[in-house]
Amino acid sequence: MFMEAKDVAQLLCISVKTLDKIIGQHEGPPFLRVGRIRRWRREDVLEWIEQQTRQHGKQSKAMNGN
Repeated sequence: MFMEAKDVAQLLCISVKTLDKIIGQHEGPPFLRVGRIRRWRREDVLEWIEQQTRQHGKQSKAMNGN
């Protein structure tokens, strides 16, 4: 199932404008582009969220000396 930008933004609890900024910084979940249209696979977005959670968890542990 493919998602539109508004759906991805809602899942990430951010605005579409913020999602556009993240994409402009070459970050954010991977997407497919067909012409000017971007679409995300739900599985890719969920995996990206999981990766961010793991990455931030490691950073927090390192900062706390654990």
